[in-house]
Amino acid sequence: MQPDGRELAGMTTLPTCLIACVILFGMILSPSARAETQELRLGSGFGIHYLPFYVLEHESLIEKHAKLAGLPGLKATYSRISGGGALNTAILSGSVDIVGAGIGPFAIIWDKSFSNLRVKALSGSGDIPLVLLTNDPRIHSLGDIRDGDRIALPAVKASMQATLLQMAVANLKGDTHYSDLDQNTVTLPHSDALAAMVSHTGIVNLHFSVAPYSTRELRDPAIHQILDSPGIVGGPSSINLTFATTKFHDANPMTCQVFLAALAEAMQIIKADPALAARIYMESDKAAGADAATIEKILRDPAFDFTINPHGVGKIVGFMHETGVIQHNPGNWRNLFFDEATGLDGN
Repeated sequence: MQPDGRELAGMTTLPTCLIACVILFGMILSPSARAETQELRLGSGFGIHYLPFYVLEHESLIEKHAKLAGLPGLKATYSRISGGGALNTAILSGSVDIVGAGIGPFAIIWDKSFSNLRVKALSGSGDIPLVLLTNDPRIHSLGDIRDGDRIALPAVKASMQATLLQMAVANLKGDTHYSDLDQNTVTLPHSDALAAMVSHTGIVNLHFSVAPYSTRELRDPAIHQILDSPGIVGGPSSINLTFATTKFHDANPMTCQVFLAALAEAMQIIKADPALAARIYMESDKAAGADAATIEKILRDPAFDFTINPHGVGKIVGFMHETGVIQHNPGNWRNLFFDEATGLDGN
């Protein structure tokens, strides 16, 4: 649990409001309205972009906010699942209730479930840059990539990196060519892609990476960066969103409020105490290939902003609709979210 008396400097007003709302709803809800799930099953992946979930678990924040909301029996369980496609499968199968995954995977499941399960988002989960790296001295831009080159992604066609790569290709060649490099992509967990890149085995010669994997890769003088997500999107963008089915959301409104309040506090802890957050990360992700000091340095980088506000969602999902990757047009980013997102500062 969180140590008594810890000062969380720099808290924003939004999380405070969320916490207050959860307490208020817990006071006024009738016993029948409190008949919600007793177990909140959360699905996340591996990497620093899942640090808020690691903090949720380590600090027992779901249980803390459940008690504040008048749901003392609520407990959280956590599953680690690699790749946006696998996370989508988990939520569609009903094995988890709320997941965190990239905007690309979310848009796909939102589109596919439009007429039935109606998966929608609850919040953003942090603005963290993704970077495309290569260990091939011949490659300095997307235009240098040839048929034999292999780009490692967490999930082919179903990860945030896959969507960003398509956006970058469309920016370079035009929207009709957005999928030109899909044939070059392979699915590899970040830890495996890191190992392949630094060992120069030839399995892959490019990796759409994220810290701390990218931090370790860039220590190799033969590895260099050719683009990043802010350059593709035109500004900060959420690396992940949190989302659930409408059935779960509507049956468990207080549980969803608890989750959002707990997630907001997890973000505050990361910002206020990067050293603690780094220790939690090292305990939670053994395959990172980095030490606590490196993680803390990354967390202090202004380019890394842990916030529940969703950014870049409208542009990314709009691109996916324009290129035919998804069939339904959200029109506005808020149409992708449950009503809880009304007060978020998103785009």
